[in-house]
Amino acid sequence: MWLIIMGDVNKTMKYRDCKFYFLNFLFFFLSSHVLAEGISLPKATSCSLKVSPDQQAFMISQCKLAAQSGDKDAQYLLGIYYSDGKLIPPDFSEAIYWLKAASSQASVDAQVRLADMYSMGTGVAVDNLQAYVIYKIASINGSDFAMDRADVVSERLTPQELQQANYILGKAFKGYLKEINQ
Repeated sequence: MWLIIMGDVNKTMKYRDCKFYFLNFLFFFLSSHVLAEGISLPKATSCSLKVSPDQQAFMISQCKLAAQSGDKDAQYLLGIYYSDGKLIPPDFSEAIYWLKAASSQASVDAQVRLADMYSMGTGVAVDNLQAYVIYKIASINGSDFAMDRADVVSERLTPQELQQANYILGKAFKGYLKEINQ
């Protein structure tokens, strides 16, 4: 009876080992094939708002590296960190810089946060024209909240400012249409 059990265990272990090695091979093969083709896999952001206090300095340094390499999620979170001042001392010029970087890559959350800062004068002078334009862009990118905020901010604009904002938006979209038609 002991030999039969051992035989069954060995058979099971061999199957598991084969399965394990096959999965490792498959992962290695696919990842090396992807790298050989020059295709990059999507990466998870290197930033997290939920870290223990002893990991904050490391997380911020990782976030900065990811943001500098163009990770729009890291840029957005770094903008949040600098504007909130909870994990690092507040620095509104850095917050604006990183939120603009993420916004230029169509990060809707960054666009809304940036427009909020201009609308409320958080770290910058109140600029309702700028806030309106950014809210409109965020609403076009899918934010219903931004659409509502654009309506609220539009009430603070003079007719000339509203005309100027619509002119800016029109030029931006004409440039976009030219770019996609090439």
